[in-house]
Amino acid sequence: MEHIVYFIIGTIISMTLIYLAEKTAIIRTHRKICQQEYRMLAAFTEYFERENREDT
Repeated sequence: MEHIVYFIIGTIISMTLIYLAEKTAIIRTHRKICQQEYRMLAAFTEYFERENREDT
């Protein structure tokens, strides 16, 4: 009977760790995407400012 309880507790702990690992990976991926979007926005802004200066 005890080993069934330990098995259930171990399963819950392992599922929790897997969930947290996936959540962390999703957060890291989201952060990388945000950083890439910020770099693209900064590059576009710089490009349009340069074009605007050349036009005037």
